[in-house]
Amino acid sequence: MLVSEENKEIILKFKNAVLANNMAIVYRQFFWLRFLLPFLITYQKHLIVSLQHICAGIWGVTLIADVVLGFVCIAFFKVKLKPNGISCFNFWGIYSFVLWEEMRAIKIFDLFGLQYARVFFRDSKVPLWVPLFIKNRQEFSKALSEFAPSSNLLRQTFEQQN
Repeated sequence: MLVSEENKEIILKFKNAVLANNMAIVYRQFFWLRFLLPFLITYQKHLIVSLQHICAGIWGVTLIADVVLGFVCIAFFKVKLKPNGISCFNFWGIYSFVLWEEMRAIKIFDLFGLQYARVFFRDSKVPLWVPLFIKNRQEFSKALSEFAPSSNLLRQTFEQQN
């Protein structure tokens, strides 16, 4: 079966898919430790279980939840390049499709060690967040040069990053 040029799309795969949110995991672990530990120390004499068991339990549960969340994000938050534009998510996980010509500005943002290109388009106040930690940068570059015009801001930004 032949696929027409109109229906052609490329789905990007992320680098270190399972561990892509490592830094977020570390920050969340320190966050709960900072706010929960003083409470536990204050009320330690009223606790039946030792403080070490409580901390280990909470740490284990949040670590497992973070790994599961990582798999869910990888499965559902995909970036698709198409001949006429890009389909991607914003900060809140809402998908949008943007034509190549509608891109107005690109800003690189580092979120806990993971780089994103924030793509501002039309009159939207909420930009798309295109992950730059992709598995095969050469494949992405090839697809971007195939689909996006040379004047496209995302293409120019990505070429400068390389």
